[in-house]
Amino acid sequence: MPPALCRRRGNSWRCVWLPTKWRIPLIVKAFQAPKIELANIDAEAAATLITAASDIALILDSAGTIRDVSIGDQDLVDDLPGYTNWLGKPWIDTVHEDSRAKVELLLAAAVSKQEPVWRHINHADIPILYAAVQAAPPRPHRRLWPGPARRVVIATPVG
Repeated sequence: MPPALCRRRGNSWRCVWLPTKWRIPLIVKAFQAPKIELANIDAEAAATLITAASDIALILDSAGTIRDVSIGDQDLVDDLPGYTNWLGKPWIDTVHEDSRAKVELLLAAAVSKQEPVWRHINHADIPILYAAVQAAPPRPHRRLWPGPARRVVIATPVG
């Protein structure tokens, strides 16, 4: 499904679907040497950066189950009262039925190391743009990465 440009009007949303060629890339200018410059960043600093850079951040395990949630905006916390129940549930089970295929596409793209793109995902009546990246190598490289494979999903409300 193509990305959408949505704006909130009162209690409703108005969305216009954008052609594929108008997709907004997640990364416009990537770091030149992240493996060198960010090699010694610790988990707390990474968590702080991820939280500061996104309105919603999810940490998923290799099965797509939500292991941690960060929401950086009180209005969004109020709009998503069920977010406290997301921990331990598959991410796909927390979204509206019409968005489940897009969650699968995001997760598959993250595993295959494709360039991240924003996708419009609905939680109840709230449209949110999500993007996902693989944060640890998949299982064949497990001996090089002591922890379990993780995906980091960042999001921002539409509008």
